[in-house]
Amino acid sequence: MFSEANESVKAYAIASHRSYPEIEQELSLLSKKKLNVVFTPHLMPMDRGILSTIYVRLKNSASLSNDTEYL
Repeated sequence: MFSEANESVKAYAIASHRSYPEIEQELSLLSKKKLNVVFTPHLMPMDRGILSTIYVRLKNSASLSNDTEYL
């Protein structure tokens, strides 16, 4: 409801969002190994898009640079 979402940010469906299994499946396929993902979507007043917080464990050689490197 607008009155609950207006001027607010709220995490929802923590560890139970319907997209959670698909995100984990597709990232596992890309990395060619089973990955465990923590995915938390956030509800906020936006015209389009989604804000989410996603945690994954990177391999040791991964860096925080702008270089494209897959899991």
